[in-house]
Amino acid sequence: AALAGTAAADAKEGARPESELIDDIVELVSIPSVSALPAHKADVRQAVEWFAARLRRGGWFPDARVMETGGHPVVLATLDATIPDDAPTVTIYGHVDVQPVDPLDLWRANPYALRRETLNSTGEDILVGRGACDDKGNLLAALAGIEDYLGAQRGNSLVRVAFFVEGQEEIGSPQLESFIEAHKDTLATDYVLSADGSQPAPGVAGIVVGLRGAMALQVDVVGPAQDLHSGFWGGVVANPLAGLARLLSTLHEPDGTIAVDGFFDGVAEPTDKERESMDRFPFDEAAAMAELGIAEWGPGERGRSLLERRWTRPTIEVVGMHGGFTGEGIKTVLPSAASAKLSCRLVPGQTPARALAAVSAHLEREAARIPGLHVDVSELSFKADPYYADADSPANAAAARVLEGEYGAEPVLYRIGASIPAVGYFAKHLGARTTLLAFSHQDERAHSPNEFFRLDGGMRRARRTYAAILPALAEEHAKARAQGGARDEL
Repeated sequence: AALAGTAAADAKEGARPESELIDDIVELVSIPSVSALPAHKADVRQAVEWFAARLRRGGWFPDARVMETGGHPVVLATLDATIPDDAPTVTIYGHVDVQPVDPLDLWRANPYALRRETLNSTGEDILVGRGACDDKGNLLAALAGIEDYLGAQRGNSLVRVAFFVEGQEEIGSPQLESFIEAHKDTLATDYVLSADGSQPAPGVAGIVVGLRGAMALQVDVVGPAQDLHSGFWGGVVANPLAGLARLLSTLHEPDGTIAVDGFFDGVAEPTDKERESMDRFPFDEAAAMAELGIAEWGPGERGRSLLERRWTRPTIEVVGMHGGFTGEGIKTVLPSAASAKLSCRLVPGQTPARALAAVSAHLEREAARIPGLHVDVSELSFKADPYYADADSPANAAAARVLEGEYGAEPVLYRIGASIPAVGYFAKHLGARTTLLAFSHQDERAHSPNEFFRLDGGMRRARRTYAAILPALAEEHAKARAQGGARDEL
């Protein structure tokens, strides 16, 4: 059944009952904060304002405020507590915007009415709703854990804590870089902990040492001035849909290897330590294929393992195509135009600008070989720098200690094939590396219908971990200072 929010938090109390945390998730999930759709612009602002109010309501972050970016706004907040003068600053990052819910008919119930269900495959208790794991549940569990720590310490903190929560991550954070650069003095921090991300698998902890970057573009192919009767003009007038298909087919070799000159320039090979981690990583190929509903893996680079291809190699994917008649039945029309959207995932050594230049040059060169059509290539707003971090940084060392205590086993090192633009901006403009400390899992249907968040393996684990990470990080920071440096080399 759908859950209803009822409880309210008193300022600066001790550990709050779990029911109050769930109530918070209920309330935030009920806001349809879809950043990609203009119709939900006010909802994104409402979610941002709700989170700022929640920070203030807890009593520890009374200055929580909404700030404008030129797009969807952000929340900034700083801790009000007794803190040593030499304490490091730790910024908690997350986002309150979500993906669209389409296709709506695949949801078992209203996606914005959080529901408690049982996961059929394991019997685990889960929370189901849009944003349950990405990222509203993770973010609120992190806040609850930090408040648990502060309450237990009676307002004495070994670290300075700040919050940076955005409302545009799901559309690539287009205004975030300029905002961070303009406010870098206010945002100055030693470390960032991201409540956005995941763990490798239920029951398995990991330290993320890399994220792929991203770049997106649109390809528009234009032919005749209007749609034409395919019987009168087919075979003599160039077909934009056929031309687009031909053009896109040149991006890859038949075996799936990317065929764009210069696209791989600067790409580094995985380290020996990373290859060892890949060998240890709990990846069941058969189970993954069954979950994805596929009978075999798609083509890809020769001589590369699946994990290498997912984590350490760049991609070019067609993520949308449009043209001609797409309704039921048939309309014998030769379309006047066709278009496609491409998403490229990038790895350390690449930049969005160089990748865009290489793909654009390739498409323009191949387009010249297709007579009768005009091709235009334009950049889309989704963009992120690739990210790589030292596994032994103070924050990662602290996370490894806490996670090993939580899971009872040493965390594996791994990369994520997805992108979080803010992580690169924090490194570039603030000189601060990010430790991904989130507790969703790849089977929890983020971005898909019936998204869910595990109660025990997700929400509760996140809360306990965030309560423990701050003192551990203070200790690792002190060790690093004693050894002559407290940050990664950027």
